[in-house]
Amino acid sequence: MKYLLLILFACCLTFSSFVPTAQAFKDTNMEELQKKADAGDVEALTQLGVAYMKGTGVDVDKKKGAELYQQAAEKGYDQAQWNLAFAYLNGRGVEEDAKEAAKYMQMAAEQGYPPAQYDLGMMYLQGVGVSRSRTTAIDWIVKASDQGYKEADAFLKSRGIVKKSEMEKKEGEKKEEKKD
Repeated sequence: MKYLLLILFACCLTFSSFVPTAQAFKDTNMEELQKKADAGDVEALTQLGVAYMKGTGVDVDKKKGAELYQQAAEKGYDQAQWNLAFAYLNGRGVEEDAKEAAKYMQMAAEQGYPPAQYDLGMMYLQGVGVSRSRTTAIDWIVKASDQGYKEADAFLKSRGIVKKSEMEKKEGEKKEEKKD
C-alpha cells in the first residue's frame, strides 16, 4: 500500500507548477505573508504551509505546514485541499490516512481543480483511500483532460482511451466529408 502511495506521489511531483516553489518565495517577504495568513488569506495560508513543509524562509515544520493547509482547506481553497490530501497520503505533518487524503482530494476535484481531478482519478484507479473503480477513475481523468491538463491527456492517450468529445468531433468531421 505504501508503495502505491509513493508511486502516486512521485507521479504527481510533475505538478509542481501548481504549488509555490522556492523561487516563488525568494522575493516573498515572510513577515508580509504571515500577516496575510493571520488575516485568513487562503493563498497566503497555503504558501506559508508550503514554506513550512519545505523549510523555505522558515525552519521545516511539517505539522505546522499541514495545519496551515487545513485552515485554508476548511475555507474551501482547492489548492490547499490538494496539498493537504498529499500530506495525508504521505504522513507529512499528519498521520498517514489514505481515506482522509481521498476526502480532501475529492473536495478539490469537485471544485474543478485539474491536478486534483487527475490525482483523484489515479486514486480510484489504484484503490487508494477509495474503492477501486476504473469507470470513476476515467471520469475524473477526463474532467482534468477537458480542462487542458496535459498529464491527463497523456494518460488517456497512453491507454488508448478516446474521450466522448473527441469521438463526436471525429463523427462530425466524417459527416462533413460525406457532404463534400
